[in-house]
Amino acid sequence: MIFFAITPDSYSSIDVLSQSAKLKAGGARFLYLRSPLLQDDLQPLTAEVSALGILPLVPFRLCSRMKGTHFGIHVQGRDLEAAAAQERRPAAVYTAACHNPAEAEQMLQSFADYVFVSPVFRPLSKNFNGRLFPRESLHALTAKYGERIVLLGGMTEERIAALKQELKHDFSVAGISMFFMDKRIQQ
Repeated sequence: MIFFAITPDSYSSIDVLSQSAKLKAGGARFLYLRSPLLQDDLQPLTAEVSALGILPLVPFRLCSRMKGTHFGIHVQGRDLEAAAAQERRPAAVYTAACHNPAEAEQMLQSFADYVFVSPVFRPLSKNFNGRLFPRESLHALTAKYGERIVLLGGMTEERIAALKQELKHDFSVAGISMFFMDKRIQQ
């Protein structure tokens, strides 16, 4: 199981760096630098996070200003077509956010190394009244792609344990509240 941490929208570079050792100890291998407060500091921040052994992921719309290969690229819905059509950056890891099974399959077959499928449960970090990702599709996707499927939305230790029993296939996990709240996932 691979853990992807996601920064809260209120986090600055100082906040991220102050938490990075805890993220590493909590098992995070990737850190999606989603907070809009990080945009001006992405280049130095990605170098610092990478030096700690966590691969930072930057938003696709901001990756063109980045130099080096010490980061990955996260693609959201509005940019999926552009990312699929673009030539891959050397050595970059690509992740994509998907909210339906067909889109997840398409992104894995075209450019994504990992696909965040969500929401699996009602998110803990925001209000949500939409539809959850279809459970039967989680079974099919994890059976076919294993850890390349990253489950997101309302993840807790208890829910992850239950999903391990239910899905019976490998998968990865992403979250905000599980890494940036008091309860942390332990491997």
